[in-house]
Amino acid sequence: MKGQVKEQEAELEQNKEMRTKITSARDFRKQASDLHAKVTELAELAQKHHDLMVESYRKADKSREAADAAHKSFVEAQESADAEHKSFIACQKELRDYDKVISGLRKKTKKVKVTKEQKAVRTGSRTPLQELPRRRETYLPTISCCSSVQNSSDFFLQPFLSSRPDLQVLSTKTTG
Repeated sequence: MKGQVKEQEAELEQNKEMRTKITSARDFRKQASDLHAKVTELAELAQKHHDLMVESYRKADKSREAADAAHKSFVEAQESADAEHKSFIACQKELRDYDKVISGLRKKTKKVKVTKEQKAVRTGSRTPLQELPRRRETYLPTISCCSSVQNSSDFFLQPFLSSRPDLQVLSTKTTG
């Protein structure tokens, strides 16, 4: 059979027109073979890049899952922080309210104390200073004032001095 094929080819090659067509057919086969090899090479390269792309998609999916979990955790932490901040603001407001109440009580207490002391001085009754234990033998207070303020101090000290005979005033008159 091979022999017959070779004989037929030899006959065909003797014909000039057939020979050119056989030669061009061989050239086309060679070109087709070269192109097929190139297409096969490019197909393998495309498959390699496709595999890399699929792997990249898998990695991106894992990264997206991790990012979603981190974002969910962030949102939960932010909501928790907002709740704590609201609680802090409420406590701070309460604290300011308590400070206002305490400040009001202090002002009221100061007014009451001043009023009691003023009443005691005006009525001539015993003042808190007069209620201290008296020790004449160890303590004999002396009040001295400079002459420029003596008259005004007499005015302010008179109710106090009249109720405290144990005090001695060094100078009650102004000079000059």
